[in-house]
Amino acid sequence: MVKQKHDYFAAFASQVELAVKEAELLIDTIENFTTAEAVRSVMDTAHELESKADDAAHSNYNAIAVDFITPLDRDDIIDLTLALDTVVDSIEGVIQALYMTDVRHIPESAVDLAQLIKEGCQALQEAIGPFSTFKDNDSFRSAIMKANDCEEQADQIYIEAIRNLHTKERENPVRLLVWSRILSSLESCCDAFEHAADLMGSIYLKNA
Repeated sequence: MVKQKHDYFAAFASQVELAVKEAELLIDTIENFTTAEAVRSVMDTAHELESKADDAAHSNYNAIAVDFITPLDRDDIIDLTLALDTVVDSIEGVIQALYMTDVRHIPESAVDLAQLIKEGCQALQEAIGPFSTFKDNDSFRSAIMKANDCEEQADQIYIEAIRNLHTKERENPVRLLVWSRILSSLESCCDAFEHAADLMGSIYLKNA
């Protein structure tokens, strides 16, 4: 029986799809927030998505260890697999933080950042089709630019949000500390999807 060849691009697509689902779960959790305790049930769903993303990542790692010929440079496969895995891990981390720090309210800046995370992950999903064939350069570039734009918007929101904390919440050190960390984690999610988008862009240029 001939062993079926591993499809690295299908694994990438699976990782991106799960990143979008994790981002959708995050925005739903934040927009419909009631109590930190209520987030506990959401964490199980978030972890299930993260575990599936891990499975997709491990399928690439396991295949690259035995495949003599790969469709991309081995280092590129490893780097992109890790970058996409980091996107999902980072988003799950924010959901966990909402519960662990027992937040009592959600600032508007957190909603805005969560929305940009969702849009950035959707941009990766738009890019994955042309990326897997190295065709339709216009669609691919448009999607990568969208991801980069989302990250730039997130930077500006983050800067103003942190300033707002330090000017309006300085008398509440617990809230200042908690939301400084959570906002930083949200911004890190944006850095993660931008890094994945940039990697896809460089790999695309090498192979198109």
